[in-house]
Amino acid sequence: MAATLAGSTVGIVGFGAIGAAVATRAKALGMRVLANRRTPGASHPAVDQFFAPGDLAALLAECDAVVLAAPETPETHLMFNRAAFAAMKPGAYFCNVARGPLVDEAALIEALTSGQLSGASIDVASTEPLPKGDPLWTAPNLAISPHCAASIEKYFQNVWALFPGQYGALSQGRDAGEYLQSFVYGLSGLWVEKSF
Repeated sequence: MAATLAGSTVGIVGFGAIGAAVATRAKALGMRVLANRRTPGASHPAVDQFFAPGDLAALLAECDAVVLAAPETPETHLMFNRAAFAAMKPGAYFCNVARGPLVDEAALIEALTSGQLSGASIDVASTEPLPKGDPLWTAPNLAISPHCAASIEKYFQNVWALFPGQYGALSQGRDAGEYLQSFVYGLSGLWVEKSF
């Protein structure tokens, strides 16, 4: 089923470089953008409202689509479970570009089968490569890509452009994540695997 993006609400869970890039693009398409970030006091011109990690259910209840882009930590392990999918607006769409272990895959399949979710797309799974016969392969309305969301066209050019700033920040004891985030905002189409 097709949906109109303009006027719909997207929730971004995990607001690092990838989450910020998604927010910028979603806002340009006329979407209302909600985001969840563990750092209090966050702001971004493309985000209409930030939610604290403890307010995940409230964010999920408002969203027509949810993009999971959080890092894998002990706190985020299986954060999208039956309770999280149940908290989502009925018929919402779910997209995981984070890490497989953040999602209870049995609960995802259950939410798709029951119609709680209208669809989902995942670029990651708990086991990669996804084994033949895994139930995710036959889940209804699920698109699976092979954990390679980056474009190869300018991959090495972008990696070499990124390296000096990362190295410089780390060698000077600075947080390389701030450099990475500003670098990603400046490049169109560069997707990174991890926020540092």
